[in-house]
Amino acid sequence: MTPSGTAVVDRRGLRRVLDEGEGRAAVVSIVASGGTGKTSLLRAWCDLEPADRILVEVDGPPRAGGVGDRDWRDRISALCGQTGRATTVIDGIERINSHSDRELLQEAVAAAGSAIVLSGRTQPLALDALSPERPLIMVGVADLAFGQREADELLRGAGVLLPPQDVFELLDRTGGRAMTLTLAVAALARMADPREAIHRLAHSPAGADEYFVGALLGTLDPAEAELLLALSAVPSFSVGLAAELTGCPDAGTTVERLRDGNHLLQRIDGGEEGCEYRFDESLRRTLLTELSRRDARRLDDLRRTAARWYLAGGDVHDGLALAVASRSTDLVEEILRRHGLGMVFSGDTAPVRDALAALEDRGVMSGTTGLLAALVTSPTRFDSVRTDHFLALAEDEAARSPESELVLASILGLRADGEGQEARDRALTRIENAVRLSLRRPAGEGGALAVLDARIFAEAARASLLLRSGRPADALAVAEAAAASAEETGLPWLQMLCLELAAGAAASHRSWPMVHLFERRIAGLAGAEPRTDSIVAASALLRAASAAYESCEPFRSAHVADIVQARWRGLDTGDVVAPRALHLLFRLDEEEDTRTIFEEMEHLFSVSMRRNPRTIAIGAFRFLDLTMHYRGRAAVRGLVDELEQMLGARSLEAALGGCIVREGTVTQDADDATLELLLRTGAPAWHGSNIVFGWLLLAAHAAERGREDLVQARLMEALSAAERTGTRRPFLARGGTFARLVSDRLGGFGECEEFARSVLAAAGALDGRVDGPENSPMLTAKERELLRELPLHQSIGQIAAKHSVSANTVKTHLRSIYAKLDARDRAQAVDNARALGLL
Repeated sequence: MTPSGTAVVDRRGLRRVLDEGEGRAAVVSIVASGGTGKTSLLRAWCDLEPADRILVEVDGPPRAGGVGDRDWRDRISALCGQTGRATTVIDGIERINSHSDRELLQEAVAAAGSAIVLSGRTQPLALDALSPERPLIMVGVADLAFGQREADELLRGAGVLLPPQDVFELLDRTGGRAMTLTLAVAALARMADPREAIHRLAHSPAGADEYFVGALLGTLDPAEAELLLALSAVPSFSVGLAAELTGCPDAGTTVERLRDGNHLLQRIDGGEEGCEYRFDESLRRTLLTELSRRDARRLDDLRRTAARWYLAGGDVHDGLALAVASRSTDLVEEILRRHGLGMVFSGDTAPVRDALAALEDRGVMSGTTGLLAALVTSPTRFDSVRTDHFLALAEDEAARSPESELVLASILGLRADGEGQEARDRALTRIENAVRLSLRRPAGEGGALAVLDARIFAEAARASLLLRSGRPADALAVAEAAAASAEETGLPWLQMLCLELAAGAAASHRSWPMVHLFERRIAGLAGAEPRTDSIVAASALLRAASAAYESCEPFRSAHVADIVQARWRGLDTGDVVAPRALHLLFRLDEEEDTRTIFEEMEHLFSVSMRRNPRTIAIGAFRFLDLTMHYRGRAAVRGLVDELEQMLGARSLEAALGGCIVREGTVTQDADDATLELLLRTGAPAWHGSNIVFGWLLLAAHAAERGREDLVQARLMEALSAAERTGTRRPFLARGGTFARLVSDRLGGFGECEEFARSVLAAAGALDGRVDGPENSPMLTAKERELLRELPLHQSIGQIAAKHSVSANTVKTHLRSIYAKLDARDRAQAVDNARALGLL
């Protein structure tokens, strides 16, 4: 390769396109495959005016524990509030694939007052629909291709002189692709007769990339050529790994010499050994093809060598990935036996899952790997046929290590439900025996630490069994202690499991502030960066989203959509709302078409409620209210019957439903009395927010009857319960009716006064987004019911008979409906109601 500096070609035509877009404050979209020179072009263009052009390079999804991983997101977020005239260039947008990141980019494009350039292999946004009023300039592969003059300039910069017909032939075979031309220049610059090389290219059946890789390797010293091929076996490499793969102690010097004067090898400063290197991806693919053609077995050997090098350095994650790529089942099994439990318990489940899938595809599964397969299925749910198979493998293993016996006993304990107390007692005994075994054999296949980690898991299983045995206080103590041990050992997956069990024990005590505390601690496991790349991160983010929803704190609901997209099985352990349900609840307050959202919610609950009744818990009130509006009283009555069957007739959710279904009827007072009794006696609730909803509903009913003494007392109960858990969302339901009850009585809430004001502040922040069609324009439950009769062309008498009320009562309700809908008569009331989405 030429020792001269890297040749820089002025892409004048493309620069003019970018200059034009900048002058018109346009959106410029550059979409082309890798190796077409997009990044080099944009960097050079930004360097011309560094004060007026901001380059943001998207570096993919955030990584756990990474420093600065959020930098590009922070910079894009800053664009939304930018008032200057600087042009923003965002490169690598094909890496933006999550809902939240796409939403962030969309907001930046919409908010940008100056030109914005979006470059990548794909375009994640529908730009023509996003900003139809702004100029849009599209740049594609053909626009990025090098022309005759530019290719000649690139060749001359490397000292390669070719006649025009040869330059044309080179362009024709390479398609003007920047990376292929760079590869061609690197090879031609080392050849004695570049024209002869072009002539051979014209008659070669090989593609241009393959041809020039072969030509380049042919110009190198054989040892250097072998070094290049060997290094292509890994995605990136340090000097130490290069020496290990090639057996050459001075491999770093050779790498630096080979990268001098070209862009074929990139150096990434800041690695553990000072810097790392990587090939251009298209070049690496071609080198891998050549390596496989020469010696396919060598590629697997190199990857095994790299895997062991990473393992020796403590990097189990990359070591396992390369072991899987090497197709060495023995090495993969060895790594999983030694490190699998630690990876799962620390939350690094994705690589373990991928490795297990690779083993399963090859028909290789053992007892140990079967246990890991059961664990990565879900932290608390082991109820599938696949899990039964995996556990059978573990049971059949003759000589289990102490950590395997602990994990097997714990999983079986977590499964021991629905089989009676006798089965739970047997499971507890087996766990205790496994713990005693581990004390006699404190080190197993994974070492002493693996045994200690498995003991914490056993404590979590013991807490679960105690909770299901009716001993919530003991369960809470065990779960809290296990969570503390997991936190001290740095095992977030185990910590999450223990905190979930502690929250479940607190919920069985109806200690909602403690439940709130535990779920906040789980949410804290997410760290500063919203991530869904592991079950711990996704579960923690789900708790953070749930807490933000309840407290009306700012939260980007697209993060919940990312959790749904990640499809981590078992995120909902029964104590929190499922991701899909929570996302629908966020959308109810963000979108106008609530009917569509209700229909999605209806489908979700019909599918999941029987399997996991707690799915509905956080959304029970909103869902029942919407059902009353869109489906009528009979549909709500059916839902209440289901709730009573699954949650129990004395559950707060069932009582809430009963009050809603009989609002405006002669039994309303009796139902209110039942609900109040349940609230005061601490009846079981599947979500703490429903206690707040219960008191608010009772306060609203008291206000309708003019019982001001009851209104104030019930609002105080609601505020007191809500303040202990920071729950504000219930006050915003029914179009803000409950918030208005608070507003009208502000100044009379004593020690809850400050929280009452925070409720009104939240209602003000969401003003205009909390009105639902079931509540606007503030029809009562009876009025909403009678409104549905108006399009049916019935007489007043027929309507009265149908609802078992007098004709005068119907007339009174109709006058109120007409007034609220600003209608003169029945026909106009129907038209106005349909316009508002009430019919």
